[in-house]
Amino acid sequence: VMPGVYDARFVGESQRATATHIKNLPDARSKVNALREDIRAFKAHNSVDGHCTVIYSGSVEAPSLLPSYETSEELLEALSSEQGDDFAPSLLYAIAACLEGCSFVNAASQDTVCPGLCELAEKNGAYCLGTDFKAGQTKFKTQVVEYLENLAFNVKVVASSNHLGNNDMRNLALGSATQEKTRKAKLRVKSQIFSSDIDHHVSVQYTPFIGDEKRDYVEYTSEAFLSQLHTMATYTRCSDSVLCAPLYIDVCCLLDYFSRKKVSPSTVAAATAYLFKVPEGRAGPLVGFSEQLRALERALDGHDDVQAVIPQKNDEKRVVCCGLACLDMELSGAQDLGREAINAFGEASSRAGGAAPQTASCLADHGVPTIVVAALGDDQQGDELRALLTERGISVDETLSDGRTGLAVVPVFANGRGCYFAAGANDAFDARTLLDGVARVESVAAVLIGYPHLLPSLRGQALGDAIEQIDSIVGVDLNGVQPTHYLGDGVVDAA
Repeated sequence: VMPGVYDARFVGESQRATATHIKNLPDARSKVNALREDIRAFKAHNSVDGHCTVIYSGSVEAPSLLPSYETSEELLEALSSEQGDDFAPSLLYAIAACLEGCSFVNAASQDTVCPGLCELAEKNGAYCLGTDFKAGQTKFKTQVVEYLENLAFNVKVVASSNHLGNNDMRNLALGSATQEKTRKAKLRVKSQIFSSDIDHHVSVQYTPFIGDEKRDYVEYTSEAFLSQLHTMATYTRCSDSVLCAPLYIDVCCLLDYFSRKKVSPSTVAAATAYLFKVPEGRAGPLVGFSEQLRALERALDGHDDVQAVIPQKNDEKRVVCCGLACLDMELSGAQDLGREAINAFGEASSRAGGAAPQTASCLADHGVPTIVVAALGDDQQGDELRALLTERGISVDETLSDGRTGLAVVPVFANGRGCYFAAGANDAFDARTLLDGVARVESVAAVLIGYPHLLPSLRGQALGDAIEQIDSIVGVDLNGVQPTHYLGDGVVDAA
């Protein structure tokens, strides 16, 4: 057991007497350096050859008074300044982990995760996840709310009371200013499990005699038909530690798998959101537990498929076509009798549409090895687009999105064409998705970025920064851009 980083200001008084196995170092930077040495020693001693994950599961800390650092540069500058003296231990562990290329998981309730920390992890090929592991009782609670809502009940109040006598509850016991702060940090997470429309209350009590066998009583009050009240209650007893322990194994195995596949941080955060009470970082908006599990299934299924299509000959260089992708539904022989008229058409046919698939198709017709990097949905249009590309010998490296696959309906008139376009999953295509996709290709001849002006997350400076990180010839397809089209200096410079 290695000595830990300790700061009495962030833990309740009840925890301080036993905090003796600690690092006595003068400042935050030296503590981070010592933790980095510990991580290296652990990996060497245990012959770790895969991805390594650092999980912070100490007693919940008092809330930080520091700002939420937006960039990794701001975070590291603050570490070496006077602000570093006020960094909580969990944040020091997180920085050390990220700098060593290890993923960091905030398994406790404190506010450790911030945008700058996520960026630091991503720059070092790792992930940053949190916050607060969601064990069995909380999973069940979220499922009950979904069940009631699926019955068309309007859940109004969820009132929960739990008591146990383990060290976690001892740390939350009232009696001091510091422990009141740690209690508020714990309840912050518990209160954010549901949407703001639900009045959610949690009461926690320290009862030493009960030990680790947690007792949890929850009452759910809803409005049913004709606004009549419906109330149901649940009662749970289980060892708190037994519920949490498997989550440590799950998150380590998943992050090792996703890191080997080089899956994008946003996809990983969504796929692992089911593990946390309040998914933070790159996880996106809060969704129900069932949808969280579907996100995990999509990520695992999708990247099994990617692994199957990416292998290539060692000496074979590929052109990577990234960016806008959609299924084109072409309506030949279409009439143009006006908006209010019923316009007939002859035949409907589907094509691989969007700048990335179309360019890849043209190159493949000339015998050039290509791969498409795009954001697709888990739907019928996505399946059809994948099949069209695969038939032409084009590999597909996709980021699965909760949105639908992009769709363009193209009526072909006697004197021209029209287009009705729904971007769908393309809105999720960002610089990180682009760079992760390019990185997964073993030998890159060139990279084409198609229609960035139609990708909201890849415009302006984001595009310019991404291009600077690609060590290959880069082409940018700006077809359709007008002089008055607002793009941002980054796109203009890149073009």
